[in-house]
Amino acid sequence: MIYLQPARHKSLRGISLIEAVVYLALATFLVTGVVVASYPLFTNTERQSKSTVQEMEAANVTQKILNILNSATSISAPVVGAQGSSLTTVTPLGTVTVTNTGNEITVNRGSGAIPVHSDRVAMTGLNFSRIAGGVGEPDSLVFVFSANGVPISAVTRYVKN
Repeated sequence: MIYLQPARHKSLRGISLIEAVVYLALATFLVTGVVVASYPLFTNTERQSKSTVQEMEAANVTQKILNILNSATSISAPVVGAQGSSLTTVTPLGTVTVTNTGNEITVNRGSGAIPVHSDRVAMTGLNFSRIAGGVGEPDSLVFVFSANGVPISAVTRYVKN
């Protein structure tokens, strides 16, 4: 005679309510952890983007002022030993004036003032100082300004007497 052994039966009941609550709690902790960990990444990226734009705009303004000084044959204002909020130079193409009006640094080449940066960054506190050079040395021009309230390092340029 052949005896058949009963097969092992798997439970067909599914999961219990307690197991479902435990799995749901674990999934909630996992999703919450991912969201909390990724939040600083998104906010830090936005801050870095604003800082990068600010630095790029400040570098752009600095370079434009240096280009104007490079093409200048003489400087009308500020005079030696003085300082002021505007720079007036004479170039082969005419008079060029750089001023700070409100939150803009503008260049006027005789046809009206044109901003030299975007309106995303407020440029304020533009100041030019002209310092007399020693015997046989050229005068120097120092300029400073602020981008969104952050002071930009003073830039010194030797100029023709």
